[in-house]
Amino acid sequence: MIFPAFIRLTASNWYWALIALVVALAAVVLYYRRTVPPLALKTKLPLAILRGLAVLALFLALGDAIWAAIHVDQRRHDLIVLIDHSASMREKDDEGDNRYERAEEFLADHIHKPLDDKADIRVYPFDDGLVGKDAPSDSFGTATAIGTALESVSDQLVDLNPRAAVILSDGGNNRGIDPATAAGRLGVPVVTVGFGQITGTQAHVASVDVPDVVLTGEKFEVNTTVQSGERDEVVTLRLSSHGKSLSQQQLSLGGGARTSVSIQSEFDKAGVHDLRLDVIGTDGKSDPAAGRTVFVRALKGRLKVLLIGGTLDWEYSYLKRWLEGQSRVDLTAYVMGSQKLDGAEPSASTWNDADVAIFVHPTRRQISNEWSSHEQAFAAPGRGVAFLLDKRYSELGPQPLPFPFDF
Repeated sequence: MIFPAFIRLTASNWYWALIALVVALAAVVLYYRRTVPPLALKTKLPLAILRGLAVLALFLALGDAIWAAIHVDQRRHDLIVLIDHSASMREKDDEGDNRYERAEEFLADHIHKPLDDKADIRVYPFDDGLVGKDAPSDSFGTATAIGTALESVSDQLVDLNPRAAVILSDGGNNRGIDPATAAGRLGVPVVTVGFGQITGTQAHVASVDVPDVVLTGEKFEVNTTVQSGERDEVVTLRLSSHGKSLSQQQLSLGGGARTSVSIQSEFDKAGVHDLRLDVIGTDGKSDPAAGRTVFVRALKGRLKVLLIGGTLDWEYSYLKRWLEGQSRVDLTAYVMGSQKLDGAEPSASTWNDADVAIFVHPTRRQISNEWSSHEQAFAAPGRGVAFLLDKRYSELGPQPLPFPFDF
């Protein structure tokens, strides 16, 4: 809607034009008061008005006058509602409806009903971030990231006219940035409405730092930070992997404090392992959203190497001495042939347990015999087989080995 406002003079010396206007209008009045020859009133009045308008137009031109108007765009206000969609909102607290259902009832009865005709209600479900509109309504997240949700909403307020934000949640922030900082950047009042009961521990795992790769049989450090709730409490920090408890440590936490904890652990098998840290209250319960899970790759701490020589030459001897000097290598070595110059022929179990088999200058017959005797061991997944061949094999054509290269 456009409302007329005023005429504005933009010339720097407009006051001189105003003085000239007053003098000119006075002259017009005096001139037409008495005319020679005398004129009738019906003739003088229109002439006086026309000259007065001409003088006024000249004044506006000299004063660089502009016509100003005010454009008013009347928009409805927006009310931002963040509703917690984390797993803990499914708790019933000895009541018929769970926390999320009670939050939806509050939204309908105390926000939509009284405010729908006054503002646009914009609802944003969140867990460890904003939940998309296409997400299943019965799929709840594993964390409560109030600060992250507030920061994500603030990026969407550019085209809105927000007046306030309301947070419907059952607990404190246990993931992401500080909610107070994010609320301060939102630029509107933030009101919180709580659901549920204070039970168990309010502490949560704030951070976890572990090596990306470790070795089996060697201990490594799991460094974590535990953030306590508003009250002092005693909790148990449990470290587990694949559902099996590895270590537990009791902590005395001060209200609102962060406590750094270091736990030693180790793996006896190679592969990718999960490490789960949970905070357990005095009631023996833990909130899944308050814990953290990380993944660590474990490599074999010791390699079982099978060294097989076709003959007792300097390459075989040099490689054997070098491997014997490696602290992470369990070496089994022997020289093939009827004379058995070095070591005993490995058993089938030695072959099957070996991580790497290295052949040094074997004959074609020797390789064929080993292939026919230990074909399954050759082709076992994850086992490496290396051949150090002399120049005789380069003269035997395009397929020097007695088995396919893609085995």
